[in-house]
Amino acid sequence: MRNRIIYLAAGNSVRFGENKLLFPIAGKPMYQYGLFLLFSILEKKEEYELIVATQYPQIYEEVSQLKLQREKIADRVYPLLTKQSRLGMSYTIREAIEYGWTIPEKTDFSNCIYGNERKIWQEGPNYDTFMVADQPYMTEVSLLGFMEGMTNSGKMVGCVTEKDQYGNPVMFRSSLEEELLQLEGDQGGKRIFRKHLDSSYTYPVENECQDIDRLSSLK
Repeated sequence: MRNRIIYLAAGNSVRFGENKLLFPIAGKPMYQYGLFLLFSILEKKEEYELIVATQYPQIYEEVSQLKLQREKIADRVYPLLTKQSRLGMSYTIREAIEYGWTIPEKTDFSNCIYGNERKIWQEGPNYDTFMVADQPYMTEVSLLGFMEGMTNSGKMVGCVTEKDQYGNPVMFRSSLEEELLQLEGDQGGKRIFRKHLDSSYTYPVENECQDIDRLSSLK
């Protein structure tokens, strides 16, 4: 099984007024809260790998250096400097998925088929998890509980919920990558999630899903 986490650190921060991902919270850039949480999960779970998709050279360079400080996981962390994220979230998702196809698999291929010159698992033991980088209050317990619960559920899609509202992170069977590639503009994965509600898994949390869109959200 392979669980690929795609950390979306490429937002345009229009409503925030500056690059919110680099905005310091308690002395640490916002994006690093989720990043270090994911580093910790990778250190505990060898089946996880991480793509950090960003349009910002500073974040790309920082992640490239930070991963070297974590020898145990350095070969499973892949910084990606995206080229079209300014056009909307769907472009970041597309670049990250296509980049993921170039990462050598570390598992047995006995149960896969080939399509579009890449490997596709028939039964879907592989998953793609999308997490946004402006949710500094997400906890490791909740994130790992969600991902493991989704993996064990056998469902096609899953997401974290708060107060009965669908939130982030969102998780998909890798067999849905082709559908994710059809997203346009600023559409995110929730559009695909809603198409598969009959095979969905949800994981409730409290006070962890807030994404920081405005500076006033931190006050």
